[in-house]
Amino acid sequence: EAVVSTQSTGRHKYPTGSGRITFSCRESYTNAIVANFVQIDSKKISKKIQIEPCIDGQKCCSCQQDEAPNFCKEEQCFEYFCNSCWQKHHKFGRVTHVPIRRKNRFEL
Repeated sequence: EAVVSTQSTGRHKYPTGSGRITFSCRESYTNAIVANFVQIDSKKISKKIQIEPCIDGQKCCSCQQDEAPNFCKEEQCFEYFCNSCWQKHHKFGRVTHVPIRRKNRFEL
């Protein structure tokens, strides 16, 4: 269950295509990330939105040192990893896991 959702807007109050959601519990958050979409229903709108984990400033779950630009949404992992630890952690038995990576603003 989503408790609060906000949509980001630019300086002219036009939606930027991103926003934030606060979930009532970790289970709701986990389910939303795994499903990749959430249905938002309120008095003003009803909309299906794509959900991605926030990848901005998190530390690697393994080394706790480096910034983690990769997130693994597979149930066995469900953690943030730096590039080096991603390679180590996903070398054997988890090669099919696909990282969700921070997007460069200039990527198409």
